Amino acid sequence: MIFNSKTESLAIPLRKGWNLIGYPFKESSEIKNALSSISSYLEDVKNTDGF
Repeated sequence: MIFNSKTESLAIPLRKGWNLIGYPFKESSEIKNALSSISSYLEDVKNTDGF
């Protein structure tokens, strides 16, 4: 479950391995805040320039 700064939530099903997901909210957010609720599950986060 991902939460934005206005506590809206969105469930995004993930598959094992790589997942490419767009940012689903209208407002911008700092990356550390946007991913804070799932940060303990992440191994690597890249933008489209990071490949």
